[in-house]
Amino acid sequence: MAGKFTFKIVIVGDAAVGKTSLVRGFIKEKFSTEYLPTLGVDIYYKQLNINGRVVDLSIWDIAGQKGWEIMHKNYFKGSDGCIAVFDLTRIKTFENLKAWILRVKEYSKPDIPCTILGNKKDLKISIEVKPSSIEKITKETGYPYFETSAKTGENIEEAFTTLVKLILSKHNSTHNLN
Repeated sequence: MAGKFTFKIVIVGDAAVGKTSLVRGFIKEKFSTEYLPTLGVDIYYKQLNINGRVVDLSIWDIAGQKGWEIMHKNYFKGSDGCIAVFDLTRIKTFENLKAWILRVKEYSKPDIPCTILGNKKDLKISIEVKPSSIEKITKETGYPYFETSAKTGENIEEAFTTLVKLILSKHNSTHNLN
């Protein structure tokens, strides 16, 4: 085995974009239509095997409601990766995405690997965010983008796995590992 790693990932975005449902989909918990807002932070754990490396993930599901911003510095500190989520059916959540990313970079590391997720892909007739707007932010940030559905599970595994590979790649280049 080529090593064991432990990484902290924060998942951020406005309230009700589906962060908790995405995390639960990734760790294989059942999808629920009941909305229960995260209060502060919920922490989930998952172990992956990526290219012969065991990776333990600590996934911090950060509350998106106003009022929790004061705690972000504590929650984001020491993060190895970030998943920034917006709701494809609510343009305002997309407009707030840059602020979330900047806050994570401010309190963790300016070069933190991130992925951007446009969630609720399954609600096709309600989608408000234009592909050209999404293309613009992905070009600006250089972050991979995935359209996901927490309800159907579409692209969840790929989005998380891509982020973990980016973190491993950064870690390897920093520590000169093969």
